[in-house]
Amino acid sequence: MSNRSVSRLVLGLAFLVSVLLAAGCGKDPPAPVNKNGSGDAGKDKTADKVDFTLTSEQLAKDYETDSAAANKKYTGKWVEVEGPMQFVLVLPGGDVNISLVGFNPDPNKFGGHTVRGIPPAEEREKLKGLVPGQKVKLKGKVDRANAGFIELVPCALVAIGPDPAIPVTADQLTEAYAKDTKAADAKYKGKWVFVEGVVLELRPEETSVILAGAGKKDGKALRVSASYPDNRKEDFLALKKGDKAKIKGECGGEFLGSITLGFAGLVK
Repeated sequence: MSNRSVSRLVLGLAFLVSVLLAAGCGKDPPAPVNKNGSGDAGKDKTADKVDFTLTSEQLAKDYETDSAAANKKYTGKWVEVEGPMQFVLVLPGGDVNISLVGFNPDPNKFGGHTVRGIPPAEEREKLKGLVPGQKVKLKGKVDRANAGFIELVPCALVAIGPDPAIPVTADQLTEAYAKDTKAADAKYKGKWVFVEGVVLELRPEETSVILAGAGKKDGKALRVSASYPDNRKEDFLALKKGDKAKIKGECGGEFLGSITLGFAGLVK
């Protein structure tokens, strides 16, 4: 299995976990909490100084190599950790949980350790717009390592790196596929795109929205079909036919006359 396939599978499972949690069926370890029991671990004040500055991969590797030594070294210490975002989960209570890529001795198998935290509520919208692989810097106190998650409690968002999503209009995207599917796939398929277009149709029962496109194939207009997870449904319900929308998602290529976007999020 390729690294890209593993990454996409992890993303899919991450969003599935968020749905299960909302239904009360989640089996993952509980989300980090602050010392008064609140789910919003980021509400506690973070330290002005940190004890360690390192990458999320290095912190995770230390725990994977020798968890006892890592616990002794890091537990209760303040760290500033930078690494690629792995996934973001919107939890039932409204908190947004972020995990950074850590260390896995075998990238083709599930396992290893990742860094996880819940930054404050005021940073929630910033997290929802992140793209997998985008660099993020977090600051927090190492609270525990549980089931492969190194929890930062409290946790604060320090910095966000450049957005790797490719900006393109719905017209441009559909025209590219109408002109040369193979070339369009090479440029867009499997990559995250930031698409702007006009809402043609809303399909809340299918958790998807359709954007109009200018490209035509066999005399029929191509469209952009964006599928979003249940935890983003309220954002999309605010749209109306004819609205201009900005949507970020993973391009899945052309399927039955539509250019598909997965894991879509509405950019405000």
